[in-house]
Amino acid sequence: MKNILIPSDFSASSRNAVLYGLHLMKGRDCNFYLKGIGSCLNSADSSLSPNPEKEECIIFATKHEAKDLEKKVKKFFPEEKFHFYALNSYADVSLVEKQLSLIIVSNNVNNFDTVGLNKSLPKLDAPLLLIPPKGLFIPPKKVLLLLAPNIEANPAILNPLKRFYGNHNFSLEIHKISAGDLKDEISKRMADKLFGIFDSYRPVVKFFSFNEYQRNKEAERQQKFDVELLPVSNYNMERKLSDDSYLKSLSGLEVPLLIIPGFEKNYPVNYNRSRKNRKTTFLST
Repeated sequence: MKNILIPSDFSASSRNAVLYGLHLMKGRDCNFYLKGIGSCLNSADSSLSPNPEKEECIIFATKHEAKDLEKKVKKFFPEEKFHFYALNSYADVSLVEKQLSLIIVSNNVNNFDTVGLNKSLPKLDAPLLLIPPKGLFIPPKKVLLLLAPNIEANPAILNPLKRFYGNHNFSLEIHKISAGDLKDEISKRMADKLFGIFDSYRPVVKFFSFNEYQRNKEAERQQKFDVELLPVSNYNMERKLSDDSYLKSLSGLEVPLLIIPGFEKNYPVNYNRSRKNRKTTFLST
């Protein structure tokens, strides 16, 4: 049984995220949990907005949305075992967080109450899938893997992709980002290592300094990948999803982005010693 959380502002973009999730989970039993965020003014049905200032309004709209989606899904997906549940509070989210398989959000976050979104997501350990507002479900044939400086390359990074989309053939391109410029010799060593780790996919590997990638990322992403993978550390997941400017920067993506927490490097311990004290600190990037 899969359990998916979908924060929703009741807009067409949020419903498209639900539709994407339905196609993604076809053939599998799945519970969809809706958590309303934002005001009720985004609802297509103005009768759902008795008072957008009150939390009761969002609770009412979320329950209505869950019931409406359950009816429509039974009509258009009669063979599937899909169920919808409304979460009335962030306390309700915490009750199901350990069972969550995935979080799906429309990346049209400019229409979201980002404060509400921040409360919903940062503490959750499940992968986060951001969907373009009009994104259609397409089994990925061309995948981009973004490796930040603090991320250890690991074949397990691809497991969520294969678990949700199916273990089918796809081409893999890896963009390895370093904190500074790399010498050719070091780049070649790192490329050989990545080829060895992901050898069955015969990946294309490109190296960028952080500043270089920031300048060129739009051009690199115009290659029209079907899905992008972004492994992050748990710390960075919480920090970035608490940052409104970071959330808004994701709104321009044209393909689904799968953010996967829990892939940080294990750094050695640095011992700082003096005659007066001895303390241990962990190195970080």
